[in-house]
Amino acid sequence: MAKILIAGCGKIGIRLGCKLAQAGHDVWGARRDISQIPHHIKPLAIDFLAPQTFYAIPEAFDYVYIILTPDKFDDNSYKCSYVNTTRNLLAHFEVKNEKPAHIFFTSSTSVYAQINAEWVDENSETAPTGFTGKRILEAEQLIKRSSISGTCVRFAGIYGGERTRLIDRIRNGFSNCGSFVNYRNLIHEDDVIGIFQHLLTVSKKEHVYLGVDHEPVRECDLLNWLSVKLEVSINRSMPAETPYRKRNISNKRCVNKKIIESGYDFLFPTYKEGYRTVMGHYN
Repeated sequence: MAKILIAGCGKIGIRLGCKLAQAGHDVWGARRDISQIPHHIKPLAIDFLAPQTFYAIPEAFDYVYIILTPDKFDDNSYKCSYVNTTRNLLAHFEVKNEKPAHIFFTSSTSVYAQINAEWVDENSETAPTGFTGKRILEAEQLIKRSSISGTCVRFAGIYGGERTRLIDRIRNGFSNCGSFVNYRNLIHEDDVIGIFQHLLTVSKKEHVYLGVDHEPVRECDLLNWLSVKLEVSINRSMPAETPYRKRNISNKRCVNKKIIESGYDFLFPTYKEGYRTVMGHYN
């Protein structure tokens, strides 16, 4: 079995690490605060912005998952979390003359700037205008230029698990249907973990995959469907400057053909299957 490092072992990293450990792999989880890492995963107290702490990294990993979360929603936080961390980790392997078999990088569909409901896939133009997409794409390019084989999975909006923001929004009666008619691309957290597990077994890994479910959905259609299922009337407008509205500016439809062709079978093919499970756990 493989020796695996999860760099940025947060909620998704912990769930993924436990799955991999249960499958028999030797899994190490790296983060600054290791107090929450469960016993299935070997903890590494590392600050990826402080390379002097890298002495704790054992040698000769077979696979590395980079799963990062910025502390704040601003350019500097995204640069530190995505670009600097990735650069430091790649430099560590180069200095140590180590070459993992493969690196998996958690990317985002924010690297696309399309806003007119275009269909996009792995070959579509990436010309982000916001700092989120720019910084994540910059980190992707570091992976691409590295001598280590790597795969970037561009995930869409992740929901499920403890991510109940949309359901909370509906329960509070908020709706933006009058002004937001854009498409949303979604993926359940279980499928994020499933895709990462699956790609470990794929013999010929592509450099980029889109991690989205089968059905892009218009914002209003999603809100109305949720409100019906929750039996809640939505009749209030969101405050103009909420973080949600600042982020909610894209309008594209993402295609998941490549990840399906690789052999992955979605646990939740669309938001309907996924949110039924979320609502079942929520109630």
